[in-house]
Amino acid sequence: NLSDSEWFSRGWTLQELLAPPTVVFADSAWRYIGAKVTSSTPPWVRLIHSHSIMQGYVFELSKASGVPHEMLSGDVKLSSVDVETRTSWMQSRNTTRAEDRAYCLLGIFNVYWSPIYGEREHAMVRLKQEI
Repeated sequence: NLSDSEWFSRGWTLQELLAPPTVVFADSAWRYIGAKVTSSTPPWVRLIHSHSIMQGYVFELSKASGVPHEMLSGDVKLSSVDVETRTSWMQSRNTTRAEDRAYCLLGIFNVYWSPIYGEREHAMVRLKQEI
């Protein structure tokens, strides 16, 4: 069950899931179990995915990540999703430091600045100002 995986509860993995056009998932023995597949996905991955019994994997991935399946299949561009929705994907995720909650969203909002560790919740204020 993907929802049981710690990967989906970590803050930094949100960018890892959304940023690349293709994300391939494997089990602990490195067997293919599914992928985030978009039009930019290399043909060899699309071929494996199309023959997989896990074609519905994107729906399971959506449930585990809290990110709508349209985002994971490339049907919707990240930039077209409103700020509140993108921020909400971070709600169920955990970070070690309070400021990391904002830093995990930088790439999702195309914001680039250096972290100031120790600023705690002020990082989210800075992010909202930048957006």
